[in-house]
Amino acid sequence: GRVGLYQVMPITESIQRILAHQLRSAGAGPVVENVEVAALVARGAEMVAPAMLQRLRLNFDPSLGMLGTLPLPRVLLQQVVQNLVLNAAEAARAGGGTLHVSAQLLESDDGEALLLRFVDDGDGIEPPHLPRVFEKGFSTKSSGTNLGIGLHWCANALHAVGGSLRADSAGRGCGATLE
Repeated sequence: GRVGLYQVMPITESIQRILAHQLRSAGAGPVVENVEVAALVARGAEMVAPAMLQRLRLNFDPSLGMLGTLPLPRVLLQQVVQNLVLNAAEAARAGGGTLHVSAQLLESDDGEALLLRFVDDGDGIEPPHLPRVFEKGFSTKSSGTNLGIGLHWCANALHAVGGSLRADSAGRGCGATLE
């Protein structure tokens, strides 16, 4: 039979609590590996279901390849990339959309920081919703198909490794930028 959203939410929250406890108990953060930035982004995008990927024209900027190899939490970042590509595919309008992914190194207090930028031409985000897009349970999409945990998880995961996630959009129909 069908499983209702009211049945899935408690299970999802329970899984999140268990995983958070395991991470705290392990006393270690994600594994940092020397990885090529372009390969990491490509692999994250490949993790999206083919039916969803068909909705997007992916444009990988040459800046991704120019960064070469960096010490990064590969698995975590691939999952973040996967989620951001999936969100862009879901926001694509009829006939498909475009997602442009670029990167650059920025100077930070701790040395260098990697900035990944995802710019799509999809539905966009209404300005009043921008402050809430990373809240657990908030979504601009149908509650029947979305639990509102993807961007929340991404923001928390990046924060846990010293990073951040930012969203910007000029509004409905104007696409979105996530950095």
